[in-house]
This record gives sequence, structure tokens and C-alpha cells, in this order.
Amino acid sequence: HEAQSETTIATMLVLLVVMSFLFMSPRLALFTMTAVGVVVLWQPLLMRGGSVNVNVFTAMIGTIVFGIGVDDSIHIVDRIKDEGETPGGISKSVEKTGQTIFETTATTSAGLAAGLFVSIPGLQNFFVLMMLLIIFALLTSSLLLPSMIVTYRSILHRLGGNEGSWAGFEVDVVIEEKVDGVEASLVDG
Repeated sequence: HEAQSETTIATMLVLLVVMSFLFMSPRLALFTMTAVGVVVLWQPLLMRGGSVNVNVFTAMIGTIVFGIGVDDSIHIVDRIKDEGETPGGISKSVEKTGQTIFETTATTSAGLAAGLFVSIPGLQNFFVLMMLLIIFALLTSSLLLPSMIVTYRSILHRLGGNEGSWAGFEVDVVIEEKVDGVEASLVDG
């Protein structure tokens, strides 16, 4: 257990440094690794809560989920960088990339569900834990990660002495109307 914890922490620190350079932002790298860390922390909690013992199968879960969590979070952050750290950009990023992450989570979980019919109890625990942690990776990358960015931007907005809500700025507004049977859209951003 101790060796696995040490290697997980070391991996997170190495990835934090690497992502700081790749994202050109230590802040975004820290947010990404925080979301991944939350998922990784759920594994021992779920194992303890479900009275699941560590075995050859469950020992691999952390590494696999770590990879999936990093992948999901990187996709969201990369899209937010492309769309912009504005309310509209964050919303678009989660809507578009979150849908893709949801689809991969659903198909992976459905595939893992087939393992529930295996007659080896250790493997059944592996499949249940994997499905739960992959779903948590989806939730942290598409809910927690964007929330951290929004909270950070809101705090900066307030500390800058600005009035009103940060969420009221740079939002792409789409107004759709039906005029004489014809749909019209106006984008104001």
C-alpha cells in the first residue's frame, strides 16, 4: 500500500510539472491534477466502504483510473484553453468535450459490466470499482474542474474591485426567434 501511495504521489508531481509546461500554466496544471487526485482518493474510500481487500486485480485500479482521469481532465482543460476562460467558453467546452467523455465513460462502463458475470470474486470487485471510479473521473473532469476555474476567475474578478458577477462578462448569447415561420438566430458576444 505504501509503495503504491508513494508512486502515485510521485507520478502526480511529475505530471504537474510536465502539464505546467504543456499548458503553459501551472494554475491549469494544478487544477487538472486536483481533479485527478480527487478520483484517486476515492479508490481507498470505496474499497474500505465496500470491504474490498487489496488483491492482484484491485491493486491495478489506481493506475488505470489515474490514466483515465488525467486523460478526461486534459481534454476538458485543452478545450477550455481553446474556447477561452469565459463563462461561454467554459460552458461550450463542457458541453462539447463533456459529451464525448460521457460517451466514452458509458461505453467503457458497459464493457466492464460484462465482467460482473465472471465467477471470480476478486475480478467482480475489480469491475465494480473500475466502473465507479471511471464515472467519478467523468464527474470530476466535467463538474469539479470547470467549477475550480470559475471559482478562481470569480475570486480574481472580486479582488480586482470589479462590480457584479464575473459570469456576466463575455458570454455568448444566442437569441432564437421564429418570425413568420422562419427561424432566425442572433449571436451577441
